[in-house]
Amino acid sequence: MHSTQPNESFTGRPTALRRSTQAAITRILPMPALVIVELIVITCASLLVALTSLDWWAGLIIGLVIGLPLLVRRGGVSLVQRLWQRLVFAVRRRQVSPPIGTPFDVPMSRVNTCGMRWDGDRLITVLRIDPAPISVTRFVPGATFSSDVIPVEVVAGCLEQFDLELESIDIISRGSRAYGDGQIARIYDGILGPLPAAAFRTVWVVLRLDPLASTEAISRRGGGATGTLKAAMVATRRIANHLASQGHPATILTAAEITEATWQLTEGYDPNAIEEELNHAVVGPLRSESVSLDADSITTGGLMAVWAQRSLSTVLALHLRPADEGDTAVSAIARFTMRPSEPAVSLPGSQPLTGLQRTALRATLPVADTFHDRRQFEYFAEPGYLAGVDLPMSGCGQLIGADAQGRAVALPLAGPAVRHVDIVGPLRLAQQVILRAIALGARVLVNTERPAEWARMAQAVGNPHVLTVAGAAAGSQVAGQRQEYSVTVFDGVPLASRTAGGTYFTVSGADSQPGADITLRQNTGPNPLVTVAHGGTSTDVMMVATPDELRYLGAQVGTPVPVH
Repeated sequence: MHSTQPNESFTGRPTALRRSTQAAITRILPMPALVIVELIVITCASLLVALTSLDWWAGLIIGLVIGLPLLVRRGGVSLVQRLWQRLVFAVRRRQVSPPIGTPFDVPMSRVNTCGMRWDGDRLITVLRIDPAPISVTRFVPGATFSSDVIPVEVVAGCLEQFDLELESIDIISRGSRAYGDGQIARIYDGILGPLPAAAFRTVWVVLRLDPLASTEAISRRGGGATGTLKAAMVATRRIANHLASQGHPATILTAAEITEATWQLTEGYDPNAIEEELNHAVVGPLRSESVSLDADSITTGGLMAVWAQRSLSTVLALHLRPADEGDTAVSAIARFTMRPSEPAVSLPGSQPLTGLQRTALRATLPVADTFHDRRQFEYFAEPGYLAGVDLPMSGCGQLIGADAQGRAVALPLAGPAVRHVDIVGPLRLAQQVILRAIALGARVLVNTERPAEWARMAQAVGNPHVLTVAGAAAGSQVAGQRQEYSVTVFDGVPLASRTAGGTYFTVSGADSQPGADITLRQNTGPNPLVTVAHGGTSTDVMMVATPDELRYLGAQVGTPVPVH
């Protein structure tokens, strides 16, 4: 299992990113701020000399006394910078962003197509990292222990390919800690606390080709539009093959799938209709706030910290482009979508993109780079540095409990990759597992021989579309409804009519069901542990129930924390 903790201790590996000298100076003293202060100083000095008997040098000194304090930085931004940001925002807000181009398909074979998008003079293709087989993930605050990670260097090394060079590659991850912001989801998010636990995560790799920078490669493939499309297709296939060789197979998206990915990244709202305020973008009824990450945050641990922030969804976009002397220019934007009532983002090691929120949002989509100048938050990585920066490629699934080392343990318990989960233990164990599955979006139908026990929980949930309880004799009556639910529970009843899709849970007091993908078995003892068995391996965890969870489970709040 791989640890996504910072690993700069490897011998000979560069341990820091660097910024260009010009960019560092510009960040501290932006040119617009200097010009404004100069104008203020000159104006004040001129007025003082013209209206009083002061000598010119005295007027200059007084003008400096008035103007220089405007350059003092508070919270990393000076007063004159704030004024300039608001002025630029007021002007730019009136401008209409060009519409995002419509993708089109290019045949790769008789059955497969490659989706492409022209955005200005850039040709764009997109890969989606395929879901990995489900596995256990362990967490501590600030670190993840998972087998499904990829070093950023694996992708950055694909920028230059034999006879052509890509303008840039983006690694865009979208994930969420829970499903929606209902009360059960909020309780679950609170249980996660500072853990960087994204239950769901989708990762895309966005490739951008500048035809003018690859004229020879395009000419060798027929030139013109045909040669350009072929060059982009070759580059895309090479990267897909390279990722597969590293254990991360990827799918080349079609035009329809590129459109779907774009809308998924904007929560299902038209990306061309995004409105903007000074400190956030408006996505339908939601607020989307983007920040840039500092150099100290473009590390394994720094990037993981993004997923510890509470939001409806989180998007992390890592932008890579070739630089001089074999270096890679890298910049990162984290975007958090939330309800308008939620507090503003407070992420250590980040900078607000004030007045640039619509630009930043578009920079997290599979389109041309919307930033004409990234120097304010772009850094340079020497060869080898990005090999020590890991990104998780899939979601961790559902939090189950903590292992003997105190690490949180999570595993997907529902979804297309999980068909059968067997729970061997008391009712309380099954109900807590189901409650957390509901927090992750499961719609549950319970077939049980003890409907009264489940009815209390269903009443507390209060939504029959989320949790419905049927008696043991109601199997045939609800068979037609099972397709409406993603999880079906068989608690002490026969597995009749389990042909419907989705995941099914079996609950028994003592005997395991054969053929389960995952088994949760509660052991006996004064501090009963739950053994999680999957894929020939097992892990013992302590499951705990919070007071909020116990209210849904129909238990008294003072019930001992271990679930037994």
